[in-house]
Amino acid sequence: MTGTAPEQARVIKIKWQKLGIRVTALMTVVENSHLIDLLFKNLPYRALQSHALVSGDHLYHIIPAEEFIERSCLNLIRVIQYSHRLHMAIKYGPLSEYLPAAPCKFVIPEDKHKLPKAGNSLWHACYDTAQAINVVVWDATQSELTHYLPFQIRRTSAREETETSWSGLSQDLELIHKGLAPSGTGSKGSYFFTMVSLQGQIRALGYTVLSNLVRMAVIQPHFDLQHLVTMYRILASPIVEFCGYMVTRFLLEMHGKIDAAIKHSVENSPDKLEDDRCICSAATSLAGCSSWYGCFLLKPRPSTKIPRYLILTGMGRQSFPAHEVISGFATKDELQSAHQLDSFDIIKTKLLLWVMGNF
Repeated sequence: MTGTAPEQARVIKIKWQKLGIRVTALMTVVENSHLIDLLFKNLPYRALQSHALVSGDHLYHIIPAEEFIERSCLNLIRVIQYSHRLHMAIKYGPLSEYLPAAPCKFVIPEDKHKLPKAGNSLWHACYDTAQAINVVVWDATQSELTHYLPFQIRRTSAREETETSWSGLSQDLELIHKGLAPSGTGSKGSYFFTMVSLQGQIRALGYTVLSNLVRMAVIQPHFDLQHLVTMYRILASPIVEFCGYMVTRFLLEMHGKIDAAIKHSVENSPDKLEDDRCICSAATSLAGCSSWYGCFLLKPRPSTKIPRYLILTGMGRQSFPAHEVISGFATKDELQSAHQLDSFDIIKTKLLLWVMGNF
């Protein structure tokens, strides 16, 4: 069901600046008004636009929000949805894959003809030219953005990596897009499949390996810290090292920092984990390179009287409103009662955000 009266709708503008294409979207899906509120809280923003490789006529980019996004689906053309992976998805034609996402808005009929043009241009940019295309989204009641749009992130290293990897083109990514990776990766002088292979590795690392490690740290109390560290090294390390060989130096450097933190705070001095102050100190050092990883690496030992889980807030303080300080602690029951358990699903996007962006 959608709203029928104009006063029910809020309006946004979506523009692909390099393509010279702008569309207007009416946000009229009453059932998902909480997601519309979430979007408006994060406007305006810019991001790196992607075209789906396997799911059909489908555009997506990551929105700068951290709250949980529910799963639902409405299979209509020109519908704009939010997926549980924090993607804004724009369907401009037939899909070849079921995509569970919450419908929130529709591109106005007058702009419907622009979507295939944008989609085809973005496909050409992804497949033929490897050109990076930005998208800008803003409240239609405000003037069009003509100035540089910075990110408001508290942590320096996260902010710097976000600037170059989320909404811009990092040096690592630029080398891959131009086929200039120092390792010379790519068969028979080609590099497109290197790009595809690398994206597949990064997605597996973030969506599957690290996401599930984070979830296990919360919902599987019989998995102690050493179990999680061992699984991290077995499952994540080979992917990180392979991606580092291809060109992702930032990912490799971050992995090195995290490995050093594990050795210092876990393997060499395991008793420190019983001390809240030491855990907070380790959390602070990890937050600078990736608080995403810190969520599961700093799980306290089961020997404590009440299992407590360190809460790290990702990019800001919106992820866990009930426990918003970076050194805050909450029991598993508190997390579940506050409906924050699913927030661990959302933090996985920070890996893509800080390492490679969305390409």
